[in-house]
Amino acid sequence: MLSSNESQLKIILGDTKEEKIQFLTNIINNQAANQDKKNKSLQLRVGINYELKRWQDVINDINTLQQTINTAELQVMKSKATIQECCRKERISIMDMVHNGEHTDEIELHFFNISQRSVDDFIEGQSVTKGRGSTATTNKRQKKFT
Repeated sequence: MLSSNESQLKIILGDTKEEKIQFLTNIINNQAANQDKKNKSLQLRVGINYELKRWQDVINDINTLQQTINTAELQVMKSKATIQECCRKERISIMDMVHNGEHTDEIELHFFNISQRSVDDFIEGQSVTKGRGSTATTNKRQKKFT
């Protein structure tokens, strides 16, 4: 088994994110690894899966982590991943509908409203458009001046 410093170096210098995930998964599944090392590996894997937009993996890992670690940062990441996963499933349903011949302007508009980019913008508080041809508005709370 690698020392803690060797493990961190391998994670940082790993060739691909897939290799990093596999390395972290091996630590998580290793019966000899202590719980602290498994939790740190889970936290790192959550971050990598989030970058890869593997929403269900993010949700599953955070659910496991929340049994021992419950931070606001994890809760926010879980919330964002849950929104993304729901919209991903809805996009798949819409694509199936279109493939089966149920194509309308309303379905098309809904598909674009829940596109990956639109959902990313919504989650990050960026500008969100309201239908075709409208001007972008901000999703952030406006400050009141008196």
